[in-house]
This record gives sequence, C-alpha cells and structure tokens, in this order.
Amino acid sequence: MLTEKGEALILSPKGLAPVWDIEVSRILPSLRRCSRRWVAHQIRRDLWRAMQEMRGFVPVISVAWADHWLEIRAGGRILCGAAPPNAFETIASVLDNEDNRRRWLAHTARQKP
Repeated sequence: MLTEKGEALILSPKGLAPVWDIEVSRILPSLRRCSRRWVAHQIRRDLWRAMQEMRGFVPVISVAWADHWLEIRAGGRILCGAAPPNAFETIASVLDNEDNRRRWLAHTARQKP
C-alpha cells in the first residue's frame, strides 16, 4: 500500500498500517526528483531478500525528497517476538551497500517523478 505523508511516500503491505518497530535512515544524493515509488519498491525488494530469514518481519519503506537528496527510512514491523540482534545491522547493510545505491540512483535518472 502506498501512502503519502508530506513529501514522503510510504510503502507498506496492503491492509497494514505502517509500523516502525525497527528502522534505519539514510540520506542519498539525487540529482533530480525521481519516482519515489520506484525507489521504495527497489529498496523493499532488497530489504526483503536480506531479511527473509526473519519470521514475522513486515518491511516498510519511506522515501522523501529534500532539495537534492532522497531521505530513506527502511525497517518495518515485527509481528512475533523481538527483532534479532543483527536486524539493525542487516537493514543498514542493505542501505549502505554501494552496488544497491548505484543501481537505485542510476535508475532514478530514467524515472519520471
């Protein structure tokens, strides 16, 4: 489900309100306003792959524009139990991965806002 809150576009599973039990934020350079929807889906896909072993994890992604930057907030809801000790590091590793960032930002130049 896509919802907008100010400049932020929030991607969460259909029928579930976005809940941030765990989250990691990053700022990425963006030369122009791009499709927040596209970026959110790409980050969600990469996060889901990295966190697939974590049972009960529901990813939530927020992408917002700020001047020439993209503000990314990735994390989500934990439906059962507590987050494993490495959950924050795993999310951060997805957001900090240079190959992921290059792919996300390379495609933003081709997307319509």
